[in-house]
Amino acid sequence: MRLLGCGIVLTLIFSSTSGKLPDVTDEEYAAQPPVFHIDDYDTCMLLKHKLYCYVHFQLQPNDKNKPPPVWNTIQKVSSHKTHYRHDLLRHFICIPTTCPKIKVLNETDPGFKRDLSSCLSEKYHHLGLKGEVTKVLCKTSDYPYQKDYMDYIVLGALIAYMLWIAFASFYDLRKRYGDLEEYKKFAVSSHGKIITAFSIASNWTKLKSENKSPEAEKLKCVQGIRVYMSFLVILVHTIVSVTAIPIGNPKFIEELNNRNDFLGEFSKRGVFILSFHFMMSTWVLIMSMLAKSDRKEPLSLDFIIKSIIKRYVRLLPVLLVLVALFATWFRHLPYGPLWFGICEEAERCRQNWWTNILFIQSYVNKYFMCHIVSWYVGVEMQYYIFALVLVALLNKLGRSKIPYVTSLLVVLTILCGFWDHYRHGYSSKLAANPE
Repeated sequence: MRLLGCGIVLTLIFSSTSGKLPDVTDEEYAAQPPVFHIDDYDTCMLLKHKLYCYVHFQLQPNDKNKPPPVWNTIQKVSSHKTHYRHDLLRHFICIPTTCPKIKVLNETDPGFKRDLSSCLSEKYHHLGLKGEVTKVLCKTSDYPYQKDYMDYIVLGALIAYMLWIAFASFYDLRKRYGDLEEYKKFAVSSHGKIITAFSIASNWTKLKSENKSPEAEKLKCVQGIRVYMSFLVILVHTIVSVTAIPIGNPKFIEELNNRNDFLGEFSKRGVFILSFHFMMSTWVLIMSMLAKSDRKEPLSLDFIIKSIIKRYVRLLPVLLVLVALFATWFRHLPYGPLWFGICEEAERCRQNWWTNILFIQSYVNKYFMCHIVSWYVGVEMQYYIFALVLVALLNKLGRSKIPYVTSLLVVLTILCGFWDHYRHGYSSKLAANPE
């Protein structure tokens, strides 16, 4: 219970109140055109002449000198950085049913975008609004992607990997339930270490085992907090993921920054929870290195390189499988209205897979990142390398130099943060931005 209470305090420690919402009544808010709209995809695909499009429609008043009241509402609501842009509609449209006057169902036709703009402008003419289509992506029932050699290579590799795991598990179980002394010799042999590393039974045994060493006992509370923080990180990403898809009630998301309850604080403080998670991981690493130093074991360059390689090998397989699936079979998922986003994700992974493998996705091509939700893996790897080098350097310089180096790092951190905010025009107040 103490651990739970500590976790709750850590969750709310950065709590504060965000700015007020613009002076807009519920009736005025509801009068705006919907930011998101999704026509029935399956019904559209049953039509003889089918075309389903994802459209960006930029709104503007019919008369700029005398804008209608709804336009003033749109400008008020959109002026907040924590709100959606209500002047930019993002609609998924079945063209034959929503815009039946469009005869040429081909997005490459020069007049298609113009006709679509006229159709949507007519739809909102009664509000005193018109607009222009700035982006359109369309699809019919024709599937644009065919399976290529990369798909089959990934499939073959996954099948081979699963067969190897099945073989290793079966072989390990046979040895495990045989002669005990023979199994102990097998487990420490070179080929035995390889087989048991892939055995489900051996890994399950390791997962259930508890480290009773004095160092592990000292860090038991810290490891418990790390587990708690991991749950919070997953919860935050689950809440934030709602903003990644079209929603029917954008006001709910926009008001999260003004809520002081559990849900509101989570949406605003997620970055602090993740930062604290990084800090705890780095702190555990530093503690283990200091314990090694106390035992008079050298924190040499060889130790640093081996530590980096071990961590790289430990993290790479799972990440490699994710990237491979996103670059190949992910794009062959069943059709749907959100299929365009799936295609974009697959294309990003086909082009920038190597940045994930090198754990530099947060620096190189970061706006075209493959498997966006894995960004924190790269950041954690970077923190790990930095902490290794820094602690080894401080250990070599002597602990008397720690205050000076720490002060220098604090000053550099503040200056870099200030410069980054100044250069990009970031707000000093951290708040969730649905856009």
